[in-house]
Amino acid sequence: MQQRRRLVRASHRPCRLFRNVEKRAATHIGSSLAFRCFRTGGKQYKVAKDDVIAVEKLAGEPGAVIELGEVLMIGEGAEVTTGTPLRAGASFAATVVDQTRAPKIIVFKKQRRKNYRRKKGHRQEQTVLRIAEIRSAGGPPGVTDGA
Repeated sequence: MQQRRRLVRASHRPCRLFRNVEKRAATHIGSSLAFRCFRTGGKQYKVAKDDVIAVEKLAGEPGAVIELGEVLMIGEGAEVTTGTPLRAGASFAATVVDQTRAPKIIVFKKQRRKNYRRKKGHRQEQTVLRIAEIRSAGGPPGVTDGA
């Protein structure tokens, strides 16, 4: 018998930090792109101003403003600065758009020839955020507050 599997597809791509990012920045990042990498809920996200992302559940009603301060990397075109591990003084404000739940994933366990089958579903709670303002103290030249 064939075991059923379901892939979990995330609506975001986690930001992968790697060594020597300053050397590789010109090949991986466009010249007119301002971005920040931050960490919340054990995951890393790469965002720019006015991006809408879904993250692990955070406290807050729709319309509330949340301050996120765990900024790992700041970039403006080919200029990239990284923290060790966080950028001091860098933060940004995000507006809570909605509190939602992710699509259901199926957890199916089976032991062949033992008549053992367990099927269970799970929906992760999420918070949808819109990046409103970026504050970049100590960023590279050209990165301004509110970028």
